[in-house]
Amino acid sequence: MYSLERMLFGTGLFWQGLITVLVIPPIAFVHMYYPELLPTQLELWLAYVVLGAHLIGFVIGLQAYKLLKTEPRKAVKRFLITALVMLVLTMGGTIIQSTLFIIASMMILVKEQKAAHIES
Repeated sequence: MYSLERMLFGTGLFWQGLITVLVIPPIAFVHMYYPELLPTQLELWLAYVVLGAHLIGFVIGLQAYKLLKTEPRKAVKRFLITALVMLVLTMGGTIIQSTLFIIASMMILVKEQKAAHIES
């Protein structure tokens, strides 16, 4: 059940994890050991806010992905809130992941509404 939605959520989580592991740690490494290589206009606090948003979003996304099988409504709410918060905190840096989360969440909500309408 929800195979396409699970694939979209999985793809979004994959991109989330990939960015968290491959992009942000090198920036932190350069900041710690070679700060003279970074542009002077770079606001490092923003990079750490983005890192925090990615990490928290990834953890909540994994929890919601596991919850999708048993309680899809709760999982959808978590994915929607996570997507919107990440999108705002990263100023659009997570647009791919957030879009995938939102599309899959809407697909699940529409399927559940159709199922509820058919049952009644």
